[in-house]
Amino acid sequence: MDVVDEFYHAIIFSFTSEEIVKILQELKIQKENQIVLLKEKIIKYEEKEGHMKLGINPYPPSKKFFPPVLQVIIRL
Repeated sequence: MDVVDEFYHAIIFSFTSEEIVKILQELKIQKENQIVLLKEKIIKYEEKEGHMKLGINPYPPSKKFFPPVLQVIIRL
């Protein structure tokens, strides 16, 4: 497969069919990994929302009111 510049009509890239298949497979794997990460984030968000609806606070009160830097100072 050749990629041709429309303006100059010159060949920019030239790929064999095997290279194209390899590139497409790599893209497919990357997209599948992205989908898995998004699903994990959605599950984590839904769990957090479920806890909030039930009134269960997944974080200790100190994290809720104080930023992490203040928590370090308080623990010292």
